[in-house]
Amino acid sequence: MPSHKGINCFIAVYGHALPEYGFKSDSATAETHIISQDGEKYSIQLHFFDTGASRHDVEVWVDGHKLEYVTMDSPYDEISLARLKDPSSKDRIVHAFFQFNALTITEDASDGQESLDAERLGTIEVKIWRAQQEVSGLVPAVFADIPDYSTTVPEKSVKGRNISHGTVLADMAPVQAPTGFGTNKIDPWDNPWVTFKFRYGSENVLRIEGLLSTQ
Repeated sequence: MPSHKGINCFIAVYGHALPEYGFKSDSATAETHIISQDGEKYSIQLHFFDTGASRHDVEVWVDGHKLEYVTMDSPYDEISLARLKDPSSKDRIVHAFFQFNALTITEDASDGQESLDAERLGTIEVKIWRAQQEVSGLVPAVFADIPDYSTTVPEKSVKGRNISHGTVLADMAPVQAPTGFGTNKIDPWDNPWVTFKFRYGSENVLRIEGLLSTQ
């Protein structure tokens, strides 16, 4: 993605940035489209170079689910997995990789996810706040619940949108819960410095949306 507000953010598969289509931006948001392929694991790559801060807090939402929140003090960084609550233990969390997964659209309204956020399905959102370099001491780390994912989606819920893929959590494994520390944001919580949005779908979906040549 072209840099926006002093940050370069892109989605990578096997370490290589995915091509992007239909870039647009405003003062707070940058949005683009990428091609997703079933079974591919992906990561979020970040380069901070001109934000006026040396620390950044980053929150990742995928398909309407909050999956990761982390603070970074390096100009280059990567988010390759989600850390989530382990429902079987208070002392552990689980980590899992982000993986594109083909969806089955069904006419049966009883199929699929009860908590489906149809408007955000097929979307990766990366919210970034600038923060003070100094941290405020050790605090209990807070992690989101494991979302209810399904590869089956009722046709009625997608409301006519062209949808081909969602994200699943792959290779989930328990690990010891880390200790966190507090940060002091420069930007208000309800007004991130910038939000990057990646709308993903198959090559055919992007072609239908007019983002790829039909030739």
